[in-house]
Amino acid sequence: MTMTVDAGYLKHFTSHLYRFFEEGHILKFSKMRKYVGKIDWYEIDSVDGTATVVLDHRYDILPTIIHEFLHYKYPEWPEKDISEMEKAIVSKLSSRRVKNIIKKFADAL
Repeated sequence: MTMTVDAGYLKHFTSHLYRFFEEGHILKFSKMRKYVGKIDWYEIDSVDGTATVVLDHRYDILPTIIHEFLHYKYPEWPEKDISEMEKAIVSKLSSRRVKNIIKKFADAL
């Protein structure tokens, strides 16, 4: 599947990402052996729907945040499609959007 990201999708995606940060999901940093990041689906609270996202701080945080959010948004997608979409989104981000994502992420910590 070829992933293309236009301005409309990017706006839609970032607004959903910001909402994800505001919903109170748990964001953690941890050194991991096999992963750069992961959503801990076993810790999704069935009452309020919060998920735990774990990021390994030794790697690129921004692409990892986007990657893990894509898993949350599209749980049925295979890893290959998630990775392709992550790369397509990251390549289209303006420096202003990057700054805003990092600010929202920091506020959610």
